[in-house]
Order: sequence, then structure tokens, then C-alpha cells
Amino acid sequence: MDFYNGVTAEQIQSGASPIGIEAWSNQGIVGRGVLIDFASYAKRHSITGYDAAARPEISLELIKAVASESGFVAACQNKSFAEQEIISHQSPGQYPGVSGSPEMAAWLWDS
Repeated sequence: MDFYNGVTAEQIQSGASPIGIEAWSNQGIVGRGVLIDFASYAKRHSITGYDAAARPEISLELIKAVASESGFVAACQNKSFAEQEIISHQSPGQYPGVSGSPEMAAWLWDS
């Protein structure tokens, strides 16, 4: 029986599978996201009841509102269609992000 990308059960059982989460450690984990500072947004807009030490649920509507004030959406929208095309085909993509330093990796690991 083959799995995703033709990986066999033998590869998975031997630990030589290229599709397991353990394979990520070979090159690191890369994700994409936008930092959403809801606490500052809530303060600016007098939103009460937010407690970062609790489990507040923040709606999609609010996330979109915060993102619209972050500058990220505006920066994307201010690009021409041609610029957006170029950006969308860059590999790897060129976006703001955290440093790839050993100090950052240690902090992320330990936090």
C-alpha cells in the first residue's frame, strides 16, 4: 500500500518517510502568517472583556478589522497587478518575518 506521494509503509515504519512531521526537522518549519495585535486594537477601540490570560474568542470579523489597520492589507492592495503577480510567484516568497537566527530558534523552542 502506498501513501501520499508514493511513500510506502516500509518507509514509514523504518523512519525514512519524507512525509512525516519528523522530516521537517531536516530543513526547519516554515509557515506563513500575519501578526495580529488584538490587545492594542481592543484598547484603541474600547473593547472590554479581553483577557490575554484567559481564552477569549476573537471573531473572524474582528481579525479582519485588526488586519485592515495593520498596514499589511494596504501594502498588498497598493501594489499593481503586475507587482502582485511577481510577488505571488516568488519562491521562496519575500515577506516580513522573524529572524532565522539561532537565538530566535532557541527562544521559539523554549517559549
